[in-house]
Amino acid sequence: MVRKKKPDVPDTFGQPITEAMVRDPANVRDFEDKGPGPLGYTGPKNADRADWAAAAVLKFATVTGMIENEDAETTIGDLLADLMHLCDREGVDFHTCVARASDHYEEEVSEEENDDGTAE
Repeated sequence: MVRKKKPDVPDTFGQPITEAMVRDPANVRDFEDKGPGPLGYTGPKNADRADWAAAAVLKFATVTGMIENEDAETTIGDLLADLMHLCDREGVDFHTCVARASDHYEEEVSEEENDDGTAE
C-alpha cells in the first residue's frame, strides 16, 4: 500500500488543551443523533472524528486537572498511558488496539481523499 500524504496538521506543541480543540461542538453528539444528514451523506467525516477525540481529551484534561497546566501532547500521552492501564486491568491487548486504530485511520484518510468515497 502506498502511503498517502497526511492531512495538514497545525503545530500544537506547547499549546494548552482548550474547548477550541472541538472545532464544531455539534459533532460531539452521538452520530446517530445527527439524523440522516444531507442527500448523499454516507457517514462521519474525519473532522467529525477529530471533534469526538478532542471532546474526549478535553474531558480527560478537565477531570485530571491537566487542563490548567499541560499542553496537548502531554495530555494525550497521559490519556494513552491511562488507557494502557485500563487495558491491563481489563485483559485487553493495548498494542492490538493501536494496530487496529492505525488501520482504521489509514482507511478513513484514504476514503476521504478519494473523490468517490471508496478506499483504494
